[in-house]
Amino acid sequence: WMLQYLLCDERVEMLWLSPGRLAFPHDSSRSELEAYRDGLLRAAARMRAEGWWPQPDEVGLGSDGAIKRKIAREVVGAIGSRMLAAALHLLPPSLQAKLCD
Repeated sequence: WMLQYLLCDERVEMLWLSPGRLAFPHDSSRSELEAYRDGLLRAAARMRAEGWWPQPDEVGLGSDGAIKRKIAREVVGAIGSRMLAAALHLLPPSLQAKLCD
């Protein structure tokens, strides 16, 4: 969300569809696309300089794998909890009450 303000400050007028999604007119000329690119790069450089994004040497080498493992654990946990809830509904109400207390 902070990038949005820096883009506006750099005079990059883009449509924000949702977090992480930008749109620009598809009938833009080459010079307009270059202006979008240059403004986006300037805004991104400002974000890094202002401390919003880490420097490359501040990011651990295994961070991509760690992020993927964390997401996988969250997905498996979410699926597992939903499967458990569905399985509990298959049990008789008296047994459900005993298990859920």
